[in-house]
Amino acid sequence: MAEYQEIQRRRRSGILLRNKTLLAQPLGDSPLDDLIDQQEQAAWLNVAATDDEEIHIGDRAEVARGRTLSNKKFAELQQQPHFEEALNSLAAYVAYVIPYPHLTERKTWTVTAMPSTNRRPTDKRVAALSVNNVEMMYLRLVRDYESGEWTPVATLNVADTYQPPPYMRDFVYPGSYRSAGPVKAIIMEEFLIKDFLMDDAILLAARELALGQMRKGTTMFSKYHNDALSDAIFEHIDQWIDEDKGLH
Repeated sequence: MAEYQEIQRRRRSGILLRNKTLLAQPLGDSPLDDLIDQQEQAAWLNVAATDDEEIHIGDRAEVARGRTLSNKKFAELQQQPHFEEALNSLAAYVAYVIPYPHLTERKTWTVTAMPSTNRRPTDKRVAALSVNNVEMMYLRLVRDYESGEWTPVATLNVADTYQPPPYMRDFVYPGSYRSAGPVKAIIMEEFLIKDFLMDDAILLAARELALGQMRKGTTMFSKYHNDALSDAIFEHIDQWIDEDKGLH
């Protein structure tokens, strides 16, 4: 440790050092040194001491397992009725409600595919989007007992400040979350999140709730984030942008 500290002290003072174990390698500092310390590089050349304990892969295997699960869940979601409408609703929320979603993804907001929350034989969630630790919107399929058909139902949570006009009162219900306090839940048949967000009052209330939660810090749900679904959401938004450009 004393040797290591002395080497680091001299390097910081600008002294050009050579590690005798690395004499066959390019001299001086290397971009690799920012990733792997020179002493670690030198030790790597001591092949006699190399065994399984010397192998370091960090959390890369865990990332791979998470990606595999994401792909599996997303493939299951694609097979559900009304998938395109679900994707359209999720993309609308990300595009219109979340500021700089490409920078805040996984840090403050997450999206899941085919979550097991409150699942029953006649009622299943197909996707949910959370900001911080609160579900901002979730999409369900409800099965009719007689016909057996699955009906889409969407729930959009907005700030409690939203005052619905008379024609909206049948769609709006009071709700509450421990970390967010009281909210208004807008429940709609069909996955029509995008249509509802075209209402300025609803959009403002959705942004107020989302931004307030984002400002509370990072989410605990990042390990449940579905990368495959998120990729599809951003691709969908990009298609809207390209289509808008084509109109002008």
